[in-house]
Amino acid sequence: MTALQEILTYSNQDVIDRYMEDYEASLEEAQYVFNETLKWLYLCHKAKNRKVPQSILMLDPYIKIDYMWHTFILFTKEYTAFCQQYFGHYLHHQPTTKAEKERFSALSEDEQLAEITATFDAIQDELDSETLLDWTEREKLC
Repeated sequence: MTALQEILTYSNQDVIDRYMEDYEASLEEAQYVFNETLKWLYLCHKAKNRKVPQSILMLDPYIKIDYMWHTFILFTKEYTAFCQQYFGHYLHHQPTTKAEKERFSALSEDEQLAEITATFDAIQDELDSETLLDWTEREKLC
């Protein structure tokens, strides 16, 4: 079993229930977004030496992954234990700062596209092309 496959066996019904309550999501949607969030966390860990801008989470359709990450972090003990077990360290969530948003906005369209493409390349390389397709189809996560 690969590390990603092992991570994808993790579940936490309390996190899923809280997400359903806070974001008026169905059980099916919450489970899907939780699974995709696990993939995102794996990507952040694996691609730490690559340029994977966290600000990509502010773009549709990734915002639901970010909301689920926030929800997971609320369960501090469980999130900390998850990170220790699967990554060997706490995986911090850094909100996109005003300066980061301004920097991204100041980039030319080509430079913005290059940053997004770098993230898409990391998704395909570290996860798979099916996940990249799922994450780039608006209706999947929106």
